[in-house]
Amino acid sequence: MNTSSIRQAFLKKRRSLDRPTQDRASALALKQFQQHSSFAQAQRIASFWAIRGEMPTQALNQLLIDQHRQVFLPHPDPHHQHSLVFVEYQQDTPFERDQFGIPVPVYSEKNIHNPATFDLILIPLVAVDTLGNRVGMGKGFYDRTLNKIQNAHNAQSPRPLLVGWCYEWQVTPEPLHPQPWDVPLDALITEQTIRWFTPNSTR
Repeated sequence: MNTSSIRQAFLKKRRSLDRPTQDRASALALKQFQQHSSFAQAQRIASFWAIRGEMPTQALNQLLIDQHRQVFLPHPDPHHQHSLVFVEYQQDTPFERDQFGIPVPVYSEKNIHNPATFDLILIPLVAVDTLGNRVGMGKGFYDRTLNKIQNAHNAQSPRPLLVGWCYEWQVTPEPLHPQPWDVPLDALITEQTIRWFTPNSTR
């Protein structure tokens, strides 16, 4: 299947999942997250607000808040098309809906943080292959944002760990065909396991 066909098939299956199935998978994935030292040590974490059948992140976000870690959620960048900024998320953070109907924290210039300074970025996806190449929704928001982070990386400024968060069935054995601008994941968390893709990732 080509990328478009994979996206359509996987989105259809994801939308068919009932809430108990989603929550069971999320609870198991959260255990995977808690048991790994690389994730336990991360203090500045970009997450996202799962919608439309994505494996829920709400319990994870709450856990991070309870542990007094800094949590950041994406918001479409009002100054650059198809790019993201990250707003700090706290218990009382007000939300709005973006142009796609996704709940996002209310934009505030003073509350924007540079994602290149994060320890870990959790990334939504539609499908991912066994090399860490991901298929997203096709709008390119994360692709552009991750490329900016990649370009800002240097020896004195370690790049954040890029970690996918999805159901195990979203891992496809069929190789995907990344574009030159795509940035692969370092790791992937599912309800069944943690996969590491890059040799320099912390295990």
